[in-house]
Amino acid sequence: DGGWGTHIESPSTMFGTVLMYVALRLLGKDMDDPICVKGRAFIRDNGGAIMTSSWAKFSLCLLGCMEWDGHNSVPPEMWLLPNWFPFHPGRLWCHCRMVYLPMG
Repeated sequence: DGGWGTHIESPSTMFGTVLMYVALRLLGKDMDDPICVKGRAFIRDNGGAIMTSSWAKFSLCLLGCMEWDGHNSVPPEMWLLPNWFPFHPGRLWCHCRMVYLPMG
């Protein structure tokens, strides 16, 4: 289908495809290279890069490929809440904490 998953046995995901496409372009692949054309088609056919996760959107914003307006930021003040607070980010799954802390 032209996309990439998050690991070698994963079906194609928007997250994996967007990050792989950007990585290929950063590594010098031409946008008309068949692998890039297939990846771009997958992205377009599935709603565009805006349909990816906030993790990928954050990376796109850092690289200047997307405006910051398209990214829902995590308020850094959330990390200052007391640990007993029901929505404290420390209660998130460990991988989420590692991603959302720098995004704050």
